[in-house]
Amino acid sequence: MLAAVLLAAGAATRYGADKLMVTLADGRPILAAAIDALSPHVGCVVGVVGPQHRARAELLRARGCRVATCQQAAAGMGHSLAAGIAALPVCTDYLVALGDMPWLQAETVAQVVQYSRDNASSVIIAPRFQGRRGHPILFRGTLRAQLLALEGDQGARAMMERHAAQIRYCEVEDAGILRDVDRPEDLIGLSI
Repeated sequence: MLAAVLLAAGAATRYGADKLMVTLADGRPILAAAIDALSPHVGCVVGVVGPQHRARAELLRARGCRVATCQQAAAGMGHSLAAGIAALPVCTDYLVALGDMPWLQAETVAQVVQYSRDNASSVIIAPRFQGRRGHPILFRGTLRAQLLALEGDQGARAMMERHAAQIRYCEVEDAGILRDVDRPEDLIGLSI
C-alpha cells in the first residue's frame, strides 16, 4: 500500500495565525488543498498534528484522513515525520507531503506515484521543477526503520543525504512543489 504522511504539526509562528486553516479563494482551508492533492493517489493519508491543533485534526478526519498527534511536534519536523510513519502499518511506500503547500497539483502527485512504479528499484523519489527538488517525496517501505528513528528539526534531510546516490528525480512542470505558505503575503495572487 502507498500511504501519504501529511505534516501539519508546525506552530506557524511566522504567519501569526493558524495558517493551515486560512481559507483560500475557493473556500477550502490551505490544509484541505494539500489533502485534496494527495487523497486520490494514495491508499490513505495520515495527517500529523500537534496536541493543540484540534481544528486541524477535525478537518483531517472530515476529509477521510487518519490523524496522528505528535506530542513532540515542537521539537521539530523529524519527530512529526516519525509519528506519521508510526501511525501507519508497514507500507510499500510512504509519500511525505507538507500541509502548507496549497499550490501542489494533484496531477503532479499522480506523476510522482507513476514514476515510482516505473522506477521500482529507486529508494527515494522526489519531484524536481527547473532543477530544484520539492515535495512530496516518496520513500520506499524499506526505509521505515530509518524514518521511525527521525528526530529534531531537520526532518529527513540527513537521511536523504545518506541515500543521495539512490534518489531519482521526477521532472515536473509544477512550481507548486516548491511553494509553501510562511507569511500572509505568500498568499497574495493565489488563484486557488
